[in-house]
Amino acid sequence: MSEYSLQSCNECKGNIVLNRGLYVCEKCGLVAETHYVPQDYIISVFTDEKEMAKQYVSPGERIDIVDGMGSYIGNYNEKNSRDHKGKHLSKEKELYFRKLNRIYNFRARIRHKESQYRVLKSLNRAVTLLHLSDKIKQRAAYIYRTSLKQVSQDEILTHPVLMVAALFIAIRERRAPVTLQEVIKTFGQLGHRIPPRKVIRAIELLKKSPGIELVQRKSEDYIPRLVSKVLKHPEVILRLKRRFWTSFEYQTLIMKAANTLLEIVTTEQRGGRHPYIFATSVLYGADLLIAKQFERRSVLTQKLLAKIANVAEYSIRDHYCTLLKKYVKGEQKPKMFV
Repeated sequence: MSEYSLQSCNECKGNIVLNRGLYVCEKCGLVAETHYVPQDYIISVFTDEKEMAKQYVSPGERIDIVDGMGSYIGNYNEKNSRDHKGKHLSKEKELYFRKLNRIYNFRARIRHKESQYRVLKSLNRAVTLLHLSDKIKQRAAYIYRTSLKQVSQDEILTHPVLMVAALFIAIRERRAPVTLQEVIKTFGQLGHRIPPRKVIRAIELLKKSPGIELVQRKSEDYIPRLVSKVLKHPEVILRLKRRFWTSFEYQTLIMKAANTLLEIVTTEQRGGRHPYIFATSVLYGADLLIAKQFERRSVLTQKLLAKIANVAEYSIRDHYCTLLKKYVKGEQKPKMFV
């Protein structure tokens, strides 16, 4: 029985009925509420209080899951099968239905879609490992499904490569601070071999599709994530204690100093430098700026920061000496951040 079956309209006191997904008054037509159907809905429940097992049906194939429409064999989340009265089956029938359940519920639902099943399963695991949102996952699955024709037209592209490209585009659209190398490494940990050149080629192919735009990344997008990684490192925590900094104080100061340096160095001055590497160099310069301002020893070194950010030490040094050193050393004085 629905929650509105015993209620009346607030305006005319007419009966509330369900019509086309909406609870409406059958007399005046006033909409009371939208009727939402959950993804898994119950089709029968045992009346016995001891029998808590429930039967479920699948709503059909979803964007990020390979599934079929129809009911499952047996009861949800229960090892032993029961008949229509809720009684346990005999040993012979139990073995038969257990085998039928295993074959139907898994193999039949992914038949002819094994590659999609595996790569979508990897997508769900990769999103969890990279701490990405469900919106990014849904967008990546949508781009992957709409571009499956590219796999049949181009024999070089594989399903995992296409999924990595789709996930990276979704990450760029949402401006999440995750690099392509991290996505490829995560899929590698899940058992996929992902050549970077093929991923770049797949991205170029997907960019031609309507509705897909590869948003350019800026160094500003990586600063919060880099600061978070720095503050979690044990060596940094120890150095902050020795210099009488709290994590909150240091985080506030280095974020402010980094944003100050990024405002000074324009996009034209940065040129074609990698935004993630340049953001790491900015963090190094911001730490030196804080140390100079408060007359304390710096917390970060190029070697330590390169280890934390997984960036080459000489890249940090090159970016710092070329663009940031003159502002940190006072040759060209920046606006104060405190």
